[in-house]
Amino acid sequence: MKFLQVAVLLVSFSISVFSAQPLLHAVDELSRLEGEPYRAMRDTLVAHGDDLLADLQAIYEDKEQRWPIRLQAGILIEHIEQPGEFRRLVQQDWFSDPDFDPRWHMNRAGPGPMATGLILRRYVERGLWFSYFEQFWKGVEEENTDLRLRPGTWESLALGALRTGAPPEVRTLLIQWAIDLVHQYPHLDAPLAGSADGLLVHFNTPETRRARLERLRRVGHEIDHDTLQTLLLNLIWHTEDADEANAFEQVVNELRGKSTYEWHLMGTFERSIQNVREGRPAKEDYRLQRQGENETAQ
Repeated sequence: MKFLQVAVLLVSFSISVFSAQPLLHAVDELSRLEGEPYRAMRDTLVAHGDDLLADLQAIYEDKEQRWPIRLQAGILIEHIEQPGEFRRLVQQDWFSDPDFDPRWHMNRAGPGPMATGLILRRYVERGLWFSYFEQFWKGVEEENTDLRLRPGTWESLALGALRTGAPPEVRTLLIQWAIDLVHQYPHLDAPLAGSADGLLVHFNTPETRRARLERLRRVGHEIDHDTLQTLLLNLIWHTEDADEANAFEQVVNELRGKSTYEWHLMGTFERSIQNVREGRPAKEDYRLQRQGENETAQ
């Protein structure tokens, strides 16, 4: 059924290829697809090439559009402007790279796990930011049989590249993706949950902290209590204003009300909340305590 829907949409799009509205509809539909239906429709749109670039750029730059549409437009632009470049990067002869260490072949799992640092550096040098993300967002991961990479490696490499040097606009779209994902699938073992959470932690903003706090409010009672308190500690120590501190306190009290165990970090939470409310860094007491311990040790 999904293939039939895609076929009908592609026919409609092909008839009106120079009209911006059918293109927007096509990009919207493409952003909802995965796997082979996605690949087929993407390749059809990319085949129109330069005729679409101006309209795709307008869609990408339109901040009123939903983030999946803007991100999808960016992916299409990259495929049109640099056709086949990401596939060539993946399929290149990594063994001939001057920084490839022949000793990596001795690894029982193959050279791939040992070569991930090298691959990440080469990714960043190419700067194909949208293609990295497309690999795991759309389930169209390219493979390199020589490296024998483990499942999920391209995902971690892509996110590593994005954290390393992605342009601000790309980071903004990725943050929106991660926030939507943890709202939709709050459980820590959900698909891509670790990747989304890693991005939210790395791109530490009030918006990402709110998403992480809401996630813990919803599923915190299902998490091991030591892990939960560690996650909460990381959040409060990055909290910057009284409104955030108040929201944090409300969630902690709500989670404590559902628990039957001792919260050994409760005193730290309370001091950190008070610090923020009084305009001091959340970690102020902890920092002074460690400083005193170091001076005593000397």
